[in-house]
Amino acid sequence: MGFWSNTQDRLVVGRKVEEQLYSQALNELESGVRRDGLWAKALAASEGDDARAKAQYISLVVQALKYETHMQKRSLREAATREAKQIPEEQDTNTGQTDKELRREAATRAAATRANIILFLVVSAMILLFVLRVSQEF
Repeated sequence: MGFWSNTQDRLVVGRKVEEQLYSQALNELESGVRRDGLWAKALAASEGDDARAKAQYISLVVQALKYETHMQKRSLREAATREAKQIPEEQDTNTGQTDKELRREAATRAAATRANIILFLVVSAMILLFVLRVSQEF
């Protein structure tokens, strides 16, 4: 894959994730789940106008969800780095692999783990949205 293709893939994934975050924020608002600190900030910014406060609140929740996702990714990267540093600097006597090969393998495993966790989070959010919509229909 070329640079442009990777960039497009990242943009598409980013937009889909952002769409899910907005959907999650809207569902939180509609279901009565409210983050009081963010709601207060939205009310203050909108000077008490409820319609503007709701719009501001959704934006604030999306930003908070992005920060939370960022911190989760950061924790995963740090865990992968710690794991990679624990690999000995010499050739492994069992596999015969060099340190560089072992680090590359550990990084690949860590990347796969991160991808699985992100996929889990996106699927969980989608399930939550589905459950919220179904419960609103009843």
